[in-house]
Amino acid sequence: MSARSDGSAEDGERRFRRGAIPLVAKETFLGEGMMRWTLAIAALAAAVGLLVAQEKKQQTLCYKFKKGETLKYRLTGSMKEERDDAGTKSGSERSLQAVVSVAVKETKADGATLAVKGEKFKCTAVTKGPDGTSTVTVDSEKWENPKPDDPQRFDKVGLKGALEAEAEDDVTARHLKFMYALGGYGLQVSAGVVVLPEKAVKVGASWEETIECTVGSTDMFKLKFKYELASVEGGVALIKGELVGAESAFGDAVKVTRSKGAVEARLDVEKGCLKSVKARIELETGADSPAGEGKKAIGKILVEEGLEEAK
Repeated sequence: MSARSDGSAEDGERRFRRGAIPLVAKETFLGEGMMRWTLAIAALAAAVGLLVAQEKKQQTLCYKFKKGETLKYRLTGSMKEERDDAGTKSGSERSLQAVVSVAVKETKADGATLAVKGEKFKCTAVTKGPDGTSTVTVDSEKWENPKPDDPQRFDKVGLKGALEAEAEDDVTARHLKFMYALGGYGLQVSAGVVVLPEKAVKVGASWEETIECTVGSTDMFKLKFKYELASVEGGVALIKGELVGAESAFGDAVKVTRSKGAVEARLDVEKGCLKSVKARIELETGADSPAGEGKKAIGKILVEEGLEEAK
């Protein structure tokens, strides 16, 4: 042993105070720190590389159907209509919260037959007119058969029946065009306004489609959307759409004087199923009133729907 290091406890303490031992510990710590930073940078570079690769890759976006498969979604929606027919005002409002099951009944060459029904739901429908306002609410979890003297008995039973009845719609691998689902009270302005591209696309690519869709209580419109594949992350494609044109599906009798709308959808690329949709459509219309020559009927419609995959 040298005079400077005799191996005793006292010698170890002296060396610690002089900094000999901390010097070795500090170097070791710096080495470990550099290693952690190197690994972190490598992981970040790999993630960025994967993201760039996904953006450059051609993505085939389509719905994939398996006979017997059932998906469940949470649906929220609201609708408001206002009409002014030569001074006579009327309107309607509706709100809906539901858990919806979508079952694949049959598969076809380019699509499937889907059976849709509401498993849980709460819906409020309000009708306004010259004779006053009527409000009907149906809650599947608090349902009681209306009494015979209930003036809304048929409205309540009819609304409940429309939401819980299993309705079948034929759809394609590009478009979930729901016509009969939920009695027309939901899915038309959410899943129904998302149209996937005909061919594989890269991130940033856009395409246009015109669809026919019920907006509001009864009116059918032709809606032109411009879509874009905004991103693909973690195997999920984000599709954004903007309403760029609208007209009545019944010809020139009704004119769309103003239209605005947007949709945002998330699609699981590998599974070929929607994860979520948010949509909003606003329309203003004008037409000749049956009340007399030169008189006009004006309408406003606002529909919002949200769809989210239920676990």
